[in-house]
Amino acid sequence: HPLTQDALENRISMGVGTYRGLIAFWNWRQGYGFIRPEPNCLLPEKVVAKLAEQAEAARQRGKRVAEDTLLYFRKPDVALGLNPMQGSKVGFQVYIDDKGAGACDVTA
Repeated sequence: HPLTQDALENRISMGVGTYRGLIAFWNWRQGYGFIRPEPNCLLPEKVVAKLAEQAEAARQRGKRVAEDTLLYFRKPDVALGLNPMQGSKVGFQVYIDDKGAGACDVTA
């Protein structure tokens, strides 16, 4: 398979289900952010487990984790033409990889 960032991180899609949430944080300079899923959002069990793992790993590295349900995303995961902004409502799909869990196919 091609040598892409997704392949390097062993990204595995968790299906085609679309979820809703808000952009909790967006760093436009570095091109990454976090999405807070809606409270009634039932994420796949593997995603929930990976989120718990990555939060615990962050705590062990001495980081303060205020929310352990935030999903990481980066600019290439965002639909063409969508400008991510903190507080924006979005739709997204989810994946797991070597680093934890994240959001992809982010749309308005």
